[in-house]
Amino acid sequence: MEVPLTEVRAPEDVEAERQRAQAVESSTVLVREHLQDFLARNPGATYEAWIASLHPENVQLDHRLRITGNPWLVVWAEAGANPRVREILCLQGFIAVLSVVWAGLCMLMQGLRAQYVRSTTWILGTATALSVVLCILQLG
Repeated sequence: MEVPLTEVRAPEDVEAERQRAQAVESSTVLVREHLQDFLARNPGATYEAWIASLHPENVQLDHRLRITGNPWLVVWAEAGANPRVREILCLQGFIAVLSVVWAGLCMLMQGLRAQYVRSTTWILGTATALSVVLCILQLG
């Protein structure tokens, strides 16, 4: 029966690994600094624009740069630099406000409708209900 050998690392291997880890950390710091400077100069920029400025050879993003967990995407996310999320949230708020206004107008039209126009009751009621549901979904 053979006795398994424990891994023994040569001192030069340990030093090489330490240097590698230090180089990775230093390069990540440089990438973060570049991103902060880029965002300060280009508010609302996209991830793709940042990568194009950082790596001009990747004007068309290499698919590996979109893989979850890649260091560049991680730094981008850490900086909170996703203007599209902010735009979407702003748009959702605007849609919610429009929904409330629309629901109010529908209720007003129901109150003001003439007695002889009975067919509009169902349409206005449905529009009001849909508006209220849309508003709740947008605010939720």
